[in-house]
Amino acid sequence: MSTKVILVPTDFSDAANVAYSHAISLANIFNLPITLLHIVKSTDQITSAKGKIERVSEDLKENHNIDCKGIVRTGNIFEDINEVARELEAKFIVMGIHGVKGMEKYLGTPALKVITSSKIPFILVQETTTLKNYYKNIVLPLDLTLETKQKLGYATEIAKKFNSTIHIIVPKTSNSDLTMQVRKNIAFAQNFLNEHNVDYQIKMSAGSSFSNEVVEFASNANADLIAIMNAHETNLNVFGSNPKQNIITNAHSIPVLCVTPRDSAVGFWK
Repeated sequence: MSTKVILVPTDFSDAANVAYSHAISLANIFNLPITLLHIVKSTDQITSAKGKIERVSEDLKENHNIDCKGIVRTGNIFEDINEVARELEAKFIVMGIHGVKGMEKYLGTPALKVITSSKIPFILVQETTTLKNYYKNIVLPLDLTLETKQKLGYATEIAKKFNSTIHIIVPKTSNSDLTMQVRKNIAFAQNFLNEHNVDYQIKMSAGSSFSNEVVEFASNANADLIAIMNAHETNLNVFGSNPKQNIITNAHSIPVLCVTPRDSAVGFWK
């Protein structure tokens, strides 16, 4: 088996160029190689695609002094991104997106499974995302699901590597049962972050559209990353309609970490 990698699906677009930049930062801080992945529909496209991906990978190696290689697969993105990620034991999948229109093929369609079916965290960046080599401020919506604790684990690992501050925003609710769950999650988050010596701040939402509040809060906090959970919709979900679209394609082009729940909240770093 290969060592763990940062996997970057690429279509050689401007959005992919931004993804390379974020992948390089992660590769340097986690000391991992980068694998670029390009998927073609037919075998007669392989030769041309290999030439392109080899040129890009060589350019990244020479200009950024990193271990990088490219691979080409025949298939479709709905299946092969996650299949390759599993084969290579990818730690993160960093993918560029083309704004709201570009995400229509991912959101509200079977292609959403590319992200939500993956056990490997996605970091999604827009083609208009500012190029940075750090994540100093991470916004973490502390929703009401039990799985949100796993999201906290990944955000904490990144925060420790980049010496980041985690900005927690908590949903407002008048339901007594949900209020109790919020308090439990806040207490868990505080204990967890204190244990790992990560700086954090906590803010209560105003009670309007939570996903919109998350985006505006992230903008005001100069966030470099928003961490969300791909939890199934339940009566505990407080994000409102199309929360993933609201946050992933946010108007401020803030990158988004998408974490899919595992069977257990133990072993964030495995």
